[in-house]
Amino acid sequence: MQFVVIGYDVKDGGKLRAEHRPEHIDVLNNLDGIVLSAGAFLDEDGNPAGSSMHFEFPSQEAFDAYLAQEPLIKHGVWERVESYAFRQSFSNPSAS
Repeated sequence: MQFVVIGYDVKDGGKLRAEHRPEHIDVLNNLDGIVLSAGAFLDEDGNPAGSSMHFEFPSQEAFDAYLAQEPLIKHGVWERVESYAFRQSFSNPSAS
């Protein structure tokens, strides 16, 4: 099952994000073959304001288990999190 997660950073959360980013990246790196895409979205000054991530987990339960241990949630980097089941309908293989 595919899922999208959108996490919105707390106001002025740059230092908090930087502090917990290494743990966040370690978690993503350990999700071998699960992460389809991930990245920060930016504010008007070009600073991270949140994250958008696209996953393919074997089940809703596996996705929920990931969310329960996601460092940016656990450490309060994201003030709001939205997650949705996702059905991909288009992919551009030549896009980078």
